[in-house]
Amino acid sequence: MKKTALFIILIAVIFFSCNKNKEKISTGAVTQTENNSIYEQNVLSEKTPAQETYPKEEKGFYGMICFTNILENDVDVMALPSFKADKVFQIQKDTIVEIRGFSNEISILDDYDGNWINILYKKNDNEYVEGWVFSEYINFGDINPSPIKFVEFVEDEKYGSTSIKISYVFNKHEFTKDVSYTDYLDNIYYFIRGPYEHGYHYSNIPGIYTLNKDTLELKHITYSGAFEGAGGHASMEFSSDFKYLAQDSGTSAGIRGVTVWRLSDNKKVFSGLYYDYYRLLGNTIDIIHVYDDQADQDIKSYGKTFTENNPIPPDIEEGQKQGLYVEVIIKCRLNLETGKQEILGGEYILTQ
Repeated sequence: MKKTALFIILIAVIFFSCNKNKEKISTGAVTQTENNSIYEQNVLSEKTPAQETYPKEEKGFYGMICFTNILENDVDVMALPSFKADKVFQIQKDTIVEIRGFSNEISILDDYDGNWINILYKKNDNEYVEGWVFSEYINFGDINPSPIKFVEFVEDEKYGSTSIKISYVFNKHEFTKDVSYTDYLDNIYYFIRGPYEHGYHYSNIPGIYTLNKDTLELKHITYSGAFEGAGGHASMEFSSDFKYLAQDSGTSAGIRGVTVWRLSDNKKVFSGLYYDYYRLLGNTIDIIHVYDDQADQDIKSYGKTFTENNPIPPDIEEGQKQGLYVEVIIKCRLNLETGKQEILGGEYILTQ
């Protein structure tokens, strides 16, 4: 009887110990997921990075996207694909990020030859970090960069428009896509290849491209302007010295947004509004401010004087009677080097 009792007690101890270990393992996995995962609801559920297989490809709204993990601690995220670029963030081991593109450039670090990989990291609900990580520090599996090539021009006789057919090779398969050009100047087509363009693939090299209509030479010009949100781009323009890139953000009529980058360091030097046309002239750009409670003191002061001395024109009044809104815009010329602006004048306009 004593032996039987001892055996039963021993079995109970072993069973209790196993259950406690099981609870510790389960609890540890959830804790690690909460600490490391930024996509736990949509991508990881309650699995740790160690339990997931990365890189992990998914179909996104615009094209294929890919999630993966960082391999080391204190990895620098750079503004451009270069060790000499500005550091924008530092990211830790096992952090999950989205791959958004590969670089043209090859760099060497401690006898390691590698590309740069553009990533998007969600710090919290309202803040994202975007930049370039050297490939030695990120798990990119067997993914290789997929440079694009020109195939042909595609003419749409019905609408009288032209698109450009390109191709790229991924996993030994060739894919072709039609892309719309944003601008055409002096026999040069300009178009965007980036995460918010339909048919984009995360292994592509993002940026602004030019295509010479006569020589069919395809060139990658800059990474700037390729990572802005969706909404369409009616135009973009480089300064004559290629120091700045201006790109609108929208295709609707009236007041629209415009963003300007300094190409040497990929810095966004202006993001605001324009009306009619933004006119990038050397180091200056023509922009507008809306005269309202959100305007700064100089704009408010000028707007007050303008409305007091200039009655609403008859055609604007007529539009107002038909249900349109009257806005007062203050036209300015902004110096991109100094950040100072010159007020050029005011104007009444109608908006919906």
